[in-house]
Amino acid sequence: MAAPLIDNQEYPECLVCHAPLGYDSKMHGMMLCHEHRKCVDCGLDLTVIEVKWCVQKHIEEFKNDQKEGLEKRIEVNEITYTDLQVYHSRCYAYRYKPTVTITQTELDLLNICRLMIDPDLEKDFTENENKSFENAAKFIAGMNYEQKCKHQAKLEACLAEIQNAIKKDPHYKKESLAEREKSRYNDARKEALTSSRPASKTPNDVKEIQIGQFMEMHGISDRSTAKKIVADFNKSVQHMMKLGNTEPEAREFCLKMLRDTGRIKK
Repeated sequence: MAAPLIDNQEYPECLVCHAPLGYDSKMHGMMLCHEHRKCVDCGLDLTVIEVKWCVQKHIEEFKNDQKEGLEKRIEVNEITYTDLQVYHSRCYAYRYKPTVTITQTELDLLNICRLMIDPDLEKDFTENENKSFENAAKFIAGMNYEQKCKHQAKLEACLAEIQNAIKKDPHYKKESLAEREKSRYNDARKEALTSSRPASKTPNDVKEIQIGQFMEMHGISDRSTAKKIVADFNKSVQHMMKLGNTEPEAREFCLKMLRDTGRIKK
């Protein structure tokens, strides 16, 4: 398998064992399966950023090992990952830099900082937020007013950069469109349930309310499907009325046709 580019692309399988990765792992850029993303020292899972750091380090070491005594350039498809080892930065520092002294207080502070900002993909948004609240309180406990203000400014700068990155992500556009469709449906449904004859509505409002009522009455969950059926239904009703049928007769006939053809169930 070719060596990865350390960026935001999705990886369909684990670099080590080639096992297929789950949806969440692929969406967040994880390169390893659950078995191979555990730290070789402490046994706990690594984050996406930590895994990428380890993979990049492995690539560099592999190239250095292969180039000893050789003049040729190592190509990316020549790099293998069967012996890839991953570890947390703190575990690596403790294991490979024994001459570096760090106190337990400093280690605790670094761990609090990591837990405050590093997302846990195994937990939902609420659990991640609660963990950030808890650790943020610990992190700023000993700060004075000026330190807190500067700390806030740095976090706001981080947040601004993250928001820019999110807006550039292809998943953002897809989720934003889905959220707007959901909002329009909910607004139309709410209007339909609270007012049988809305007054002073624009044509678009009336159309949205009709779609909301139609979805509610006939158990249709997909708005685009309901929109198409309603458009066809209205055209058919108008055609039947031109043939001399009353509006109630035309509507009843067209509803029966929709049921008979399976486009609505009730």
